[in-house]
Amino acid sequence: MAMTEMVREHVFEVAGLGLAPFQCIGTFELPSQALQQANPEAYNNALRQMPRGFGCGTCALCGIAIMNNFLIRSSDRKTFSVGCECVKKTNDATLIRKVDAERRRVESEERAKRDAQEAAERAERDRVAAVEAERQRAERQRIAEQEAAAKAQAEREANKEHMRRINREALAGIMAVGISEEQGKALIKAIASGAVPHVSISY
Repeated sequence: MAMTEMVREHVFEVAGLGLAPFQCIGTFELPSQALQQANPEAYNNALRQMPRGFGCGTCALCGIAIMNNFLIRSSDRKTFSVGCECVKKTNDATLIRKVDAERRRVESEERAKRDAQEAAERAERDRVAAVEAERQRAERQRIAEQEAAAKAQAEREANKEHMRRINREALAGIMAVGISEEQGKALIKAIASGAVPHVSISY
């Protein structure tokens, strides 16, 4: 009896999803519920990007809910979405390779997005830290300048008081030798201003 080689029917064909060969033409990741709660506008925008006619959100083979949808098209132009695990069940080496390549591409893009986001967040943290460091530096400088000015003012006041004390003592000595207070003050003023050669007051 002649032996006839039986051609194994594709899993997707058995499920009524179209005729082989099947192609993976892309992917779509549904937005998360966390995004819906955190940013409803972004969530709705993501939903508007969802490809039509693929039944995204439910695996056409097993019927379970899926976030990562692999978009499949049959040779008779039927379209549907499945999860990567159901693609593996087909034993369709060409389709599996294509899905794996698409999955790696998506993961690479997501990783790049995460890296870019993390880099942007680091840059913002660094910027904020630099602004805060500059604010603290400026505040320290302001306090130091304020303290230096106060110290200089205190030194000036102390020096004035010291000079007044010396002048009072000098005036008392001058008056003790018979010079009037008015003449003594004029003499001290003249000496302090350098109007009397070779005579000075040691402060």
